[in-house]
Amino acid sequence: MNRWKKTTRTRTAPGAKAVPAGDRPCLLIVEPEPLLQWSLGTYLSRWFEVFVVDSAATAQGLLDEHPVDLLVVSDALPDHAADKVETWARLRNCSVTVVRTVTDLAEAAPAPPGTHCVEKPFELSTLAALFGVDPTGSNGHLPAPNGRPQSPNRE
Repeated sequence: MNRWKKTTRTRTAPGAKAVPAGDRPCLLIVEPEPLLQWSLGTYLSRWFEVFVVDSAATAQGLLDEHPVDLLVVSDALPDHAADKVETWARLRNCSVTVVRTVTDLAEAAPAPPGTHCVEKPFELSTLAALFGVDPTGSNGHLPAPNGRPQSPNRE
């Protein structure tokens, strides 16, 4: 049984594995708040294969099994766990794009070089833009972070 939630727009029967997303970049969201887990996962699954976890320990287990291209990690994790998760992700993929969601940007510890920070509350489209997608794409194709166009998932 998986220790993490995989968010896709494809509905699967209980216990079934989700349909592989193909060339879609893999995004890991590490967020302890259930509402943020849901909103981030649901919104970003339009463009990415999304995994959502609520702790650093679970994130480490997922990272051991799945390389990720993108990471959203919350500063609300205890014991500087955001630093640990980011380090684990970078050890497995040195080009991972990292966004930290912070409660108070003015009081936040400095983020490592190459890490984007967004202050809560934030617009979901801001995250999409940091990951290289245009949430307002009008031609039916959304640019992927790797520069290749991809078709949006349609229900």
